[in-house]
Amino acid sequence: GTRVTAGGAILRGMDAPFARPPRPLSRAEVREVDRRAIEDLGLPGVVLMENAALGLTAAVERALRAGRATPGQDVVVVCGRGNNGGDGLA
Repeated sequence: GTRVTAGGAILRGMDAPFARPPRPLSRAEVREVDRRAIEDLGLPGVVLMENAALGLTAAVERALRAGRATPGQDVVVVCGRGNNGGDGLA
């Protein structure tokens, strides 16, 4: 099926949630993926923000399980310029 990952990447034919794209996407590519998810698939922008938050949560959980982070350790979310402040807030 089609999945929209944290960060808005649309992956077709992949069943694993939060699968990573084959390479990091450029800012322009991410904007296009977000636009297509909203306009073509009808996903609300807030759903993309929620997916970003879920992706971050999953990454922190993986780091905890792998011993790369310690329970109770602070997690800092830094948002750069642009439209990603809502993702960081979520």
